[in-house]
Amino acid sequence: MRCCAHFLNLIVKEALKEIDESVLRIRSAVKYVRTSPSRATRFQKCVELEKIQYKGLPCMDVKTRWNSTYQMLEVALKDNTYIGEMSREKGRGVPSDSDWENAESIVPFFDATVRISDTLYVISDMYMKKVFAIGRFIRHSCDSVDFITMSKAERMRVKYEKY
Repeated sequence: MRCCAHFLNLIVKEALKEIDESVLRIRSAVKYVRTSPSRATRFQKCVELEKIQYKGLPCMDVKTRWNSTYQMLEVALKDNTYIGEMSREKGRGVPSDSDWENAESIVPFFDATVRISDTLYVISDMYMKKVFAIGRFIRHSCDSVDFITMSKAERMRVKYEKY
């Protein structure tokens, strides 16, 4: 059901607009780790020591495809301690704790979109469960005590209710 996935994609694009600065800082940190063989080797050793379930380096995203941005964020979130520490060496543009929290906030959207997009025969109750779960997530975020989260969720709610 492409229209269902399209609906969720519109909400995700709105969410990504809201966390654009966070995504830029995380993208910059991932790029910093990837652009030097010595940093890449050091990063991989840290991952092995901590037994993180990921092989290789965090992937770079394609800015025009939000699912690749999500995949970059997903891997970076697993390794955020090391990516953050290593990017501190360069001194500027280091992802903050709120940047990592912002990145985590789009996970429910991506998971729902993948489930709906990858299914040849979407069952309406499966779709509706995902849509309602996203609506609950947005409404819960609208009640946040954090002003930034609340305002971000409010703009997403407008897009959600439109469709």
